[in-house]
Amino acid sequence: MKKNIFILGLIFSLSGFAQLTPNPPVNSTKAPKVNNKPRTSVKNKDRDNDKVPDSLDKCPDKPGPDINGGCPLLNGYDSLNYPDGKYIGNWTDNRKNGQGIYLWTSGDKYDGEWKDDKQNGYGTMYWASGNKYEGDWRAGYRSGSGTTIFENGNLYKGHYLDGIKNGIGTFTWANNDEYDGGWESDKRSGRGTMIYNNNDKYEGLWSNDMMNGQGAFYWNNGDIYTGVYLNNKKSGYGEISWVNGDKYKGEWKEDIRNGQGIYTWANGSIYEGGFSNNTRHGQGTYTVPEGYSIGHCPYCKKYTGEWYKNMKNGYGKCYDSAGNLIYEGLFSDDKPVGQYPQGK
Repeated sequence: MKKNIFILGLIFSLSGFAQLTPNPPVNSTKAPKVNNKPRTSVKNKDRDNDKVPDSLDKCPDKPGPDINGGCPLLNGYDSLNYPDGKYIGNWTDNRKNGQGIYLWTSGDKYDGEWKDDKQNGYGTMYWASGNKYEGDWRAGYRSGSGTTIFENGNLYKGHYLDGIKNGIGTFTWANNDEYDGGWESDKRSGRGTMIYNNNDKYEGLWSNDMMNGQGAFYWNNGDIYTGVYLNNKKSGYGEISWVNGDKYKGEWKEDIRNGQGIYTWANGSIYEGGFSNNTRHGQGTYTVPEGYSIGHCPYCKKYTGEWYKNMKNGYGKCYDSAGNLIYEGLFSDDKPVGQYPQGK
């Protein structure tokens, strides 16, 4: 009897325990909670949460776009260091815009206006060499009107295009020579006037930094040339008047009378004909006024014939003041060969 009672109590005890700890439903769909947040490795760490890993972020403590290396876009007044220098001034969305200063490590300096990271507007450039430019800029180049002072004392004031002298401008050398006129590709071009420090002056056309084309040269002693120049030399047709009263008009080659021309002396004598190396050469006619005779030919007022190195040489004729022929024949070393005058 006691044994049966013990067994019954044990069964009752176990049955109560089962009620206290029921089994979970077999059909339950609830899953364990999972942490989907990936672990952040040291390599992918992003302290400023700008989606640019610190390993690639130039400004890991300041959020900024990837296009700017993770750094915030500069706006307003700020400064930034570069490998070749430093910029201090105004910014718009990370671009230099407005007034600003750029200091190069070489010692060069620009102080002025900027647009989209380039000098644009009015500004001053100081070179370490001592040169200085002040004036207009466009897209990073001197363009417009400006003044350049060179360290050697030269000065240019005028127009620039893409960093070179183009347009109208005045260049003054340290020795006080001065050019005022047209420029192209950093060279004197077009119409311009050059005044030298000794008061010689040229007015006329230029190309490739030289007198080229029609022009006039005025020497300080009063001599004047008007005519064609080629590479700084009288070439082609031109006329010159010397202060002593002599004149020449005719052909030139490299500053020398060459070709056909007319030379008039202050005393009224005239030669018309060929020239070579500044001397009468070839066929020509020489006439002298009253009171004069042609050299080595008494009574001869007019000679027409051949010349060689400024002397009568070859076949020629001499005429007196009335136009009568007084000699016809050969000449040598400026003298008639044979009887002169003929018939007397």
